[in-house]
Amino acid sequence: MLSGLRKRTKTILWITAGAFVGMMVFAWGMDITGRRSRSFSRTIGEVNGRSISVQEFQRMLQRAYLQYKQETGQEPDQRNLVRETWERLVTELVLGDELRRRGIVTTDLEVVQFLLANPPDFARRYKVFQDSSGNFDVKRYRSFLTNPSTFQDPMAKSLVLYMEDWARSVIPFWKLRQEVLAGVKVSDPEVWERYRAEHERVKVRYVQVPFRDIPDSLVGVGKEEMLGYYQAHREEFWRGRRARLLYVAFPKVPTRSDSLVALEEAEDLARRARAGEDFAELARDYSDDPGSARKGGDLGYFRRGQMVKEFEEVAFELKPGEVSDPVLTRFGWHIIKVEDRKDGQVRARHILVKVEPGEDTLDSLYSEAQGLLEEAEEVGDLRKAAEARGLKVEDTGFFGEGTFVPGIGSAGALASFAFQDEVGALRSYEGDDAYYVVQLVDRREAGVRPFEEVEGTVKMRVELEKRKKLAEGRLKPLLEMLSQGMGLKEAAEKLGFEVEETEEFTREGYIPGVGGRNSFVEAAFTLKEPGESSGIVTTGRAAYILELIKRTPADTEEFRRKKEEIRRKILAQRRQEVYTAWIEGLKKRARIKDQRYRFYQF
Repeated sequence: MLSGLRKRTKTILWITAGAFVGMMVFAWGMDITGRRSRSFSRTIGEVNGRSISVQEFQRMLQRAYLQYKQETGQEPDQRNLVRETWERLVTELVLGDELRRRGIVTTDLEVVQFLLANPPDFARRYKVFQDSSGNFDVKRYRSFLTNPSTFQDPMAKSLVLYMEDWARSVIPFWKLRQEVLAGVKVSDPEVWERYRAEHERVKVRYVQVPFRDIPDSLVGVGKEEMLGYYQAHREEFWRGRRARLLYVAFPKVPTRSDSLVALEEAEDLARRARAGEDFAELARDYSDDPGSARKGGDLGYFRRGQMVKEFEEVAFELKPGEVSDPVLTRFGWHIIKVEDRKDGQVRARHILVKVEPGEDTLDSLYSEAQGLLEEAEEVGDLRKAAEARGLKVEDTGFFGEGTFVPGIGSAGALASFAFQDEVGALRSYEGDDAYYVVQLVDRREAGVRPFEEVEGTVKMRVELEKRKKLAEGRLKPLLEMLSQGMGLKEAAEKLGFEVEETEEFTREGYIPGVGGRNSFVEAAFTLKEPGESSGIVTTGRAAYILELIKRTPADTEEFRRKKEEIRRKILAQRRQEVYTAWIEGLKKRARIKDQRYRFYQF
């Protein structure tokens, strides 16, 4: 039994060793600023006064890298790894502070009880805890933990100690979560409301006056009106801090030399395929098309018109068993092998060799970017340095806090730089598609946007309010006739309105042309008896009057059968929402200083 445990432990060691090279590339390749030696002597941030060194964060990154590599067998996205590791670290630190504040500790008895009741996921993968079918056997697991002989084998003992350490690290947070969620409950009325929202149905007829039908000539807006609206709704025009960057992009575009390198690789693969090597194996090992590579390059059957023209022309010329010369499309170089032809279709496999910037191309672009950065730092002006080189300077315009930078895309490091560094600061940044040299040129603090900036928005809002009132006015004669006992169809016909009908819908449903989860839906479910009509109801697109045609109540018998299942679902969702919101509240109140942008690309 224990030999399997030793074997598995040995395998994990080999996986760890195999990932070492990738981990080192990750560790040494994060920063392109050329300032690595300074970076590793500084802190990357603080949480509630607790400093986080670059070395500590780097160790966490390396552990996260190895874990991802072991679990998936793939390389992680390094930018995502930086973001996720930081969020995890901040969360752990603020929760640790909360544990100390509440005095939550773990006893030895709690460790034993917790391990017996909650086998760790990693333990379930050990063969020593599995039955003959490879399924986790909880009896074997508990016997292993409670058998005194377990501690006589060094390998088994080390596993138990490892699980104990794991339990001691998990239990305090589990107890904290239980304390936070102790008051979260779901009442019977809440369960019924959820079920009813999903199962009670109504069908209505209605008359509408779309706002777009109101002529523009009737909704003219003067400057005084707009200023009055702006003053009355100033809080709606509040915005957070804004920053503005200038940047020069050096796109990672492959050169002719890169294309020739890819062509040579494709020609070599074509020769190997013709020489008898298994085409499917070559595709699995070398194709840059992940979708088909897993299937040995198999594209299945296809007709003319389903593939890009260059690929298709060659594929339909080949005979079954033939391998093509490399074919260039916008995706790269393809080697095609036709497997079969029938009914005007071709079944083929392919190997894709993408044309990507090579190391020399990327080194050249990087050197250009660094050269511009150094010149810009000398003169203190990116635009001046770029113009001297004949390079185009782009402007992001003002943007808000987050991870998105206009013109560049998702770039958390640049967004952090924009809101934390000094105006005038310069830096370089490597994106997926380009190298960038960036200068922070302006920043505005949070506040109400000036009227001049929002004048267009104010004008549209005032016009919309006028359209609503005019649309409601057009429906008032109809409302008066309904109040006198006339039905919607008859009254609408007399006044020249078109009557429309919905299909049956629920409170959670969507109504074509009307929308969902709006005042129309709310009004429909206030109607109790067929023939009952609503008052005037407005949404963002029209004013309406509704009349109930049919109401189908929720099935109370089915509700009784499903009541506890629904309660469990609501409770699980609510507990997750409450705990997430509570953690976010802790982080918002915490004193967090984030300096990742100085050291990492993310």
